[in-house]
Amino acid sequence: MGNSLLRLCEASKGSEAIEALGLGRDQAPLDKSEQFRSAVAQAIESFKPSHIVNAAAYNAVDQAEKEPELAHRVNGEALADLSKLAAHAPARGENPLAIVHYSTDYVFDGQKPKGQAYAPFDPIAPEGVYGQSKLAGEQALAQGSSPSLVLRTSWVFSDHGKNFVKTMLRLAQTQPQLRVVNDQWGAPTSAHAIARATLAIVRQWPINGSRGVPHEVFHLCCEGQTNWHAFACEIIERSRRIAPQLNWTITSKDMIQAIGSQEFAAPAPRPANSHLDCSLTDQTFSLTRPHWSNALDEVLSQLLLKPQDKAS
Repeated sequence: MGNSLLRLCEASKGSEAIEALGLGRDQAPLDKSEQFRSAVAQAIESFKPSHIVNAAAYNAVDQAEKEPELAHRVNGEALADLSKLAAHAPARGENPLAIVHYSTDYVFDGQKPKGQAYAPFDPIAPEGVYGQSKLAGEQALAQGSSPSLVLRTSWVFSDHGKNFVKTMLRLAQTQPQLRVVNDQWGAPTSAHAIARATLAIVRQWPINGSRGVPHEVFHLCCEGQTNWHAFACEIIERSRRIAPQLNWTITSKDMIQAIGSQEFAAPAPRPANSHLDCSLTDQTFSLTRPHWSNALDEVLSQLLLKPQDKAS
């Protein structure tokens, strides 16, 4: 996510230009409290930002079950540190330093019937350590004295880093068949689409001269919904059309077996339905979000037309 944000900021021009300073995990490791606080404090003092956008997270869902303390440190306690640092920063213009933070669909238990979507203020009930740690981060911001805006998103993929789309591309060129669950529903969302929306949002929030300290939660994902099996089929079918010259070992949907979550038996529970209602976000910030299939085509083109430039 951070990579997509920085690329868009670097490409922004004229009246739409946004200047950004990015801190990598080596500079500001969220799992090392003192180093994290020191790095962020120095960046705030030197750069004097209007917003902090936190795109860092512990997002290894299954591994979190084995490392709950680390997950809670990175996803929860670090947000409390961030809020305190922002609260002590001098105001820029009429507004104090504001925090924009990404959270997850995993804060819900996924028990809503298929076809229904979770609104931002629906009851939250995370079932695994990852979702619980992300909820802790939301709560830390809500209890802080700095303005905070939480953007919950889902099924994030991009041309950068590890994610489901890149995994499917690798497996589709190395494996004779695949097994993918078909009973978990949500909205695949590209990091680029999230970054574009985020930059539109930070131009509008917080409202100049607003009273009190706002702590708001919105949902932000691509339009549409699907399940992981159907998503995998679309990834591979579209990829084979874009780059037919590659050595595809998966050459038809019949080679991608649909299985249930119980058969897959992942260590961490996943919500069966994590579709997020983004209507409030659209209305508040006048957003037009892309359908997940269009966002997928954009990322696949970036990955497959210049594969020599992309890390596996």
